[in-house]
Amino acid sequence: MPVYLKSIQKICRSMAILSALSLSWTVACSASGSPVDSTAQSDPILSASLPLTTHSAPAPTESSELYRPFDLSPTSASALGAPAPVRLDFDRPLFADDSDSVVSQIHLSLTGQFLWGPVAGYTQIAAGAKKKTTSHQQPRFSQLGINHATIPDLELAATYGPHQFFVGAQIIRMDDRAKLDSTVVTHGLGLAVKSKVKDDIQLDWYRFGYRYPIPMFEADNGVPTLTVTPQINAAFWDFYYRITSGKLRTTRRFSKFTGQLGVDVDWRPDGGPFSIGVMGLASPPLDAFPFIVEGEVVARYRLVESKSYSLTGSLGVAAERIDYHDTRLRANHIRADFGPLLVAGFQLSF
Repeated sequence: MPVYLKSIQKICRSMAILSALSLSWTVACSASGSPVDSTAQSDPILSASLPLTTHSAPAPTESSELYRPFDLSPTSASALGAPAPVRLDFDRPLFADDSDSVVSQIHLSLTGQFLWGPVAGYTQIAAGAKKKTTSHQQPRFSQLGINHATIPDLELAATYGPHQFFVGAQIIRMDDRAKLDSTVVTHGLGLAVKSKVKDDIQLDWYRFGYRYPIPMFEADNGVPTLTVTPQINAAFWDFYYRITSGKLRTTRRFSKFTGQLGVDVDWRPDGGPFSIGVMGLASPPLDAFPFIVEGEVVARYRLVESKSYSLTGSLGVAAERIDYHDTRLRANHIRADFGPLLVAGFQLSF
């Protein structure tokens, strides 16, 4: 046999002996519970050089360092030089203010006013597009026995910070009985002189809008002495009238929308309980849209004030005009001038 073949045969025998020794050492370590080095398992030559005696690691106890869980507290993290872990609070609300704080910041106020005074005007109503179905600017309120009006005005406002949203209504309803002093044609109905008539006229209008008070010139107690409050709102006008004379009767009803712009200037000397307010409100004078304009000067005095509510009384004068002109329907024209009106009211805030 050649020499090189004998050498290869000796090497193979040596490798077989080393493999057998490595396998026996691995089985012994597994039986005793000692960790096995993966490097030794994969390399039979290295495993042969390792000692056959092994030492078992002691079982961890509660007092040992191995048993202690890893501490992720900000203190331990900063001691290790690592940034503090981010903690997630799932009980925290989605927004910065929870629902209770938002509700507590909303303040409500109820304002009521009663306006009383003279009224003048007319209800010129045509019957569709037919000619000669209405008298010019008739019937007048005075012909129908209407000379004064009592007008309740209610408003509910919600204030959140500097923002105020409100809804309100002014109920204008007038009715009376009279004897005509001239011939009147209204809505196609002809009424002779000295005809006895019973009338019912409704000029209600409703509003909803937004105000933003701008305080100026703060007093020593922190209350502004001058506040300018612009407002914008939409108005819904509901017109209805009915005239009856014996067996003759005519009625007409329609509703229209319009917009309004206004401003309220309130002067409060030294930030005290007394104030004087001047208010103006008007809608654009457009054809086929109701023109509603009003103004008032009112003195207010805070009667009661506590942590939960306040009550303010008011007294003043006002004037108002409602004018609706529709040239497309044979000059339908309704006009009512109120004033000067005596105004008495209250405001409950909580």
